[in-house]
Amino acid sequence: MGFEVETGNQSPTANSYASVADADAYHTLYQNLDWATDGSITDATKQLALMHATKACDLLYGQKSLSMPATSTQALLFPRFTFIINQRQIISGQQIPVQLNQAICELALMYLDGTDVYPTPNTRAQYQTEKTKVGALLSEVI
Repeated sequence: MGFEVETGNQSPTANSYASVADADAYHTLYQNLDWATDGSITDATKQLALMHATKACDLLYGQKSLSMPATSTQALLFPRFTFIINQRQIISGQQIPVQLNQAICELALMYLDGTDVYPTPNTRAQYQTEKTKVGALLSEVI
C-alpha cells in the first residue's frame, strides 16, 4: 500500500490527513527539532508515522464527530458532510480541517518518539447496577 494524502477528494485509498510537506512545514514553524527536516529521518519513515497518526486519530476521535463521512467509499472518516466546529467555524464536505491536519502532524511526531498513539479500549462498564434489598423486597436499578 502506498502513501496517499486525503485532500478532500473522498479517496477510497487515502491513508493520511497530512503530507510530509505539511508535517515538515508545521514542525519547522514550531521548531520541533525531533521531526528532522535535515534528512536524518527519511520521507518513508515520516510517511509511516503520518499513516499511523491518521489511523490512531480516526480510531480515537473520528466516531465522536457530529457528522457523517461524505461518501461510503472513502477510506478515512474525513472529509465529512458540512459541519461546525468551535461553535463558529463551518467545515465544508470537501475539506480536511486544518486542526485535524495539525493534530496528525503532532501525533506523527509522538509516534516517532516512541509513544503508543493508538487508543486503549475502555474495559470499564458504562453503567452500574445497584441492588437494594429490604426484607423480601428487591430493587435493582441499572
